[in-house]
Amino acid sequence: MMSLYITFYTYCQVGLFAYSGKITDKNCPGNGLYYLLNFNDLGMGLNTLFVYFVGNNWQNVANMYASLFGPVWPRVFFTVWYTFAQFILLNLIIAFVMEIYLYNANRI
Repeated sequence: MMSLYITFYTYCQVGLFAYSGKITDKNCPGNGLYYLLNFNDLGMGLNTLFVYFVGNNWQNVANMYASLFGPVWPRVFFTVWYTFAQFILLNLIIAFVMEIYLYNANRI
């Protein structure tokens, strides 16, 4: 679990470096409250990564960043995050939980 926290925090710091303070309600395209998914501070950055981690309207977030910062680098940023978080990190966590369960099930 600590690896999940460290990964979120580290990638959030990268997002803060790249996108901090650049998204406001004034310059955000589209409808809704997607401007709140930003990297203006640590809490909102972690929230943005969590929304992207669970796949909640990820295409809207990616399109918003791509329309503000260009079509290449925001998509690379979020694709690397999604690939690492979903396919590597989440599988490690699930495998760890299953290993603990099987270990305890065999002891009973």
